[in-house]
Amino acid sequence: MSFFIKLIKSTRDLLTFEAEQPISKQQYIVLERISSDNIIKYYKCKHRNGLQQVCVKICRREKRYRYDGQEEILYEINTLQKLKNQNIIHIQQYFIGKSYAGYEMELIEGGSLLQWIEINQCIPIELFSIVSIQLLKALHYIHSNGIIHRDITLHSVLLTTPNNFNQLKLTHFEQSFDVNEPIIDEHITIDFHYAAPELFRHYLYTFSADVWSLGILLFKCFTSYYPFESTGNRELVKAILRGKVEFPLSLPSLFIKMERNLLNPNVDNRLSPKETLKILFQSQD
Repeated sequence: MSFFIKLIKSTRDLLTFEAEQPISKQQYIVLERISSDNIIKYYKCKHRNGLQQVCVKICRREKRYRYDGQEEILYEINTLQKLKNQNIIHIQQYFIGKSYAGYEMELIEGGSLLQWIEINQCIPIELFSIVSIQLLKALHYIHSNGIIHRDITLHSVLLTTPNNFNQLKLTHFEQSFDVNEPIIDEHITIDFHYAAPELFRHYLYTFSADVWSLGILLFKCFTSYYPFESTGNRELVKAILRGKVEFPLSLPSLFIKMERNLLNPNVDNRLSPKETLKILFQSQD
C-alpha cells in the first residue's frame, strides 16, 4: 500500500468506504454526469438514505493511459481533509478501490468562473472587492495551513449558485502540496498565463507564486483579458519576465493598487494575501 493511501486511511475525520464499483449503488442514486474526461468524472448524486444531493468525483485507473491521475487525487483528498473554510470546497467522504479513487463533496451548481467569463466576458467592476476579499481570504487560509495550491486559475473557482458572487469556492487541489512534505513535482503545472515570473527562472514554487496567479485571475475577471498575452509561449514568457502591466484607465485606483502588489515581478516585494487584505479593508474605513 502506498504512503499516501496509508496516510489517508490513518485519518478518522471522514467516513470512508470501499466498494466494488466507483459509485456505490447502496449509497447513491446517480442523477446525472456533470462533466468528464478520459480519467476524471463528476456526478450529481443523491443519497439513498435522505434527500441530500452531492457531487461525486471519480478518478479511474486506466492501463491504456500513461497518466492515470490517481496519485494527484490522493494528494487532493489528503489536502482537503485538512481544510475547513467557507470559501474552499468541502470534502465529505472519500473512497479508494483497486482501480479508482474519489470523494464526495458539496454540490456546487453555479459553474466555474471560467464558464461565467466565457459567456459574460467580465465581472462588473463594482464587485471587485466582494470577489477579491473572498479569494484572498481563501488563499491566506490555505497558506496559513502550509498548503501551496499551484493551480489558481478561473477553472479552480466555483460559484455556489448561478450568477452569485457572494460565496465563491476554491477547488482543484490536485497540484497542491504541503510545504512540510517532500515536493513531488517542481515543474510548472499551471497554465503559463498564470505562472509567476520566478518559475521561469527555475525558482521553487512558493506561496508568492499563488499570489501572482490570483493577481492574474482577478485582472482577467474584471478586464476580460490577461495582462500578459501572446500568440506563442516563448513570447508570453518574455512578457511575463518583463512584468510590465498596462491598466485600463477606467479601473478604480484601489483595484490597480491591489493588482500592482499582487503582480509585483519582484517576488521578495510581492505582498501576501493578508497584507493585501489590509489594503482593501483600510480603504473601507
